[in-house]
Amino acid sequence: MPHGGGREEGRNEDAKGGAEAHARYKQYQYKENASLVLTSDRSERVTGEPSGAPETLWGRIEPGTFGDRAHVSRPAELDERMKKSKEKRKNAAGGMDQDDLDAYAAKRKRRGAEQASVLDAEADGSYRPKTRETRAAYEALLGMIQAQFGDQPRDVLRGAAEEVLQVLKDDTSNDPKRKSDVEKLMGPTSDESFARMVAVGKLVTDFKPGGAGDAADDGGAWAPARAAKPVVSREDLSSQQKEYIEWHAARREANLRARGKLKDEAEGALVDQAMGGARAAGGADDASRAEKSFFHGTSEKNYAGESWITPPKDRKKENDHCYAPKRCIHTWSGHAKGVQAIRFFPKHGHLILSAGLDNKAKIWDVHGSGKCMRTYLGHEKALKDITFTNDGSRFVTSSWDKKIKLWDTETGAVISAVTSGKVAYCVTAHPHDDQQNVLLAGQSDKKILQYDWNAGDVVQEYDQHLGAVNSITFCDEGRRFVSTSDDKSIRVWEFGIPVTMKYIADPTMHSAPATALSPNGNWLACQSLDNQITVYSTKDKFRCNRKKVFKGHSNAGYACQLGFSPDGRFVASGDGDGKLFFWDWKTCRIFKSLKAHDKVTIGCEWHPLEQSKVATCSWDGTIKYWD
Repeated sequence: MPHGGGREEGRNEDAKGGAEAHARYKQYQYKENASLVLTSDRSERVTGEPSGAPETLWGRIEPGTFGDRAHVSRPAELDERMKKSKEKRKNAAGGMDQDDLDAYAAKRKRRGAEQASVLDAEADGSYRPKTRETRAAYEALLGMIQAQFGDQPRDVLRGAAEEVLQVLKDDTSNDPKRKSDVEKLMGPTSDESFARMVAVGKLVTDFKPGGAGDAADDGGAWAPARAAKPVVSREDLSSQQKEYIEWHAARREANLRARGKLKDEAEGALVDQAMGGARAAGGADDASRAEKSFFHGTSEKNYAGESWITPPKDRKKENDHCYAPKRCIHTWSGHAKGVQAIRFFPKHGHLILSAGLDNKAKIWDVHGSGKCMRTYLGHEKALKDITFTNDGSRFVTSSWDKKIKLWDTETGAVISAVTSGKVAYCVTAHPHDDQQNVLLAGQSDKKILQYDWNAGDVVQEYDQHLGAVNSITFCDEGRRFVSTSDDKSIRVWEFGIPVTMKYIADPTMHSAPATALSPNGNWLACQSLDNQITVYSTKDKFRCNRKKVFKGHSNAGYACQLGFSPDGRFVASGDGDGKLFFWDWKTCRIFKSLKAHDKVTIGCEWHPLEQSKVATCSWDGTIKYWD
């Protein structure tokens, strides 16, 4: 029996499970769903959702409500910062800020007519505030003085206030002395009252110590008429002012002639008129008076009647092998300012010529007394460059006064003077003995001018550079010359032909303000402003020798002169730190370095006969001789 009941219950559960599975199966049969029709809902939407169709805004927006929800306010950090700054100013001013001063001034203004402000009266030459802030501070100071003195006339209060301001504005005094001076004027004063006076005095910024002439000095509305300035006569003008007037008149005359408005006037008419008609007559006399020379030796002739510039006959070339110097054996000092350049007497070196920044050229004895032999005065500004002729009897100077002068070495007389209106940065004489009348000058206006001293004028012009010309060096026995410029290029010229035959430029190149030719004439060393010395071949195509580069010194920004030893073994150069460097020509390594000067070592020169001796000059005003 039990067994039969269990089987019946199992059949019922199976039947029940089978019926549910059959119903789920039939639910998704095709024939059950084939008669259903899917239709879209076309009823209007009332939920307020956007449909995507364009809608009009008419009647929905009122123009008057634009920006009604915008709120402009400063950041809280800015308000806090301004509050702290105001408190800081208030504490620095003794507890009084501008609002306190304005309130005090308004309180005084509300008083009766018998206590009206003293600033309502006429200034009558006394101090008068110029701004609202200084007026309020001055009112506060007057109130303190009136509280101390009581009711006094206005002029008395004003005078006392000015006396107090004189004491408070005295920068040479200290606070204890200022307080004692204030007590002498106003009687016993507490520390708190004095501190308030000092704070108020700091706010009176337009008061000028030194008396009651403030109103007359400020040039304001109450200032009296100033006396007319006297007319300056031409005799009172300096040489620079006269030169500028002459230049301006010449420029104006040239412009008017270019327009055809001075056809009937003589040449230089406006210049003569501007210079008072005395330009031609007095110009030569003024120049001659300015050109002077002083001999410092014992006698200009020796016992044999020879000139003092005659080279000694006992000095000959010692040897053909050069050594780097080790120590300083002599120092020449006589220039008031720095020394720009030095040159040994050609072929002998018994004299050394120096160009100073004190407008002077000096020549010094090397072998004998070691003193200055002659001083040459004739330039109005510092000298830029200097060079000897081949025999040493004459030399040329260029200066920042835009003049080039040819001097007689023995007598100190100026043989000739030329000017182009521009500064000559470098001057170089032709190396041939039969062309010593030829001079090349590198100008600040990008040109190279060729002068002929016999003609006294420019005979050729080379104008291919794009910057100021810094150096000129002859090569190939004077048939060609090389020029360097601020345009970071090197140009090679045929002498006498104003066309560049070789142009050297590279993006990696720097300006080369100084150059030197090797003793054999095959190499040109250039002082590059990137702290190195580059070498170019003077033969064939003027190519750069990439293997010959000398580094280790710091010359950026300075036109440091460089040179070769007479045997070509060493290359020497100064640098901006006052050092003197020697490089070995073969290895390109630093052979030796010396601390030569306190300032930049701007020039160095090897002695032509004593092969191991070098002279250096610096902007510290000294010339040193090394052995």
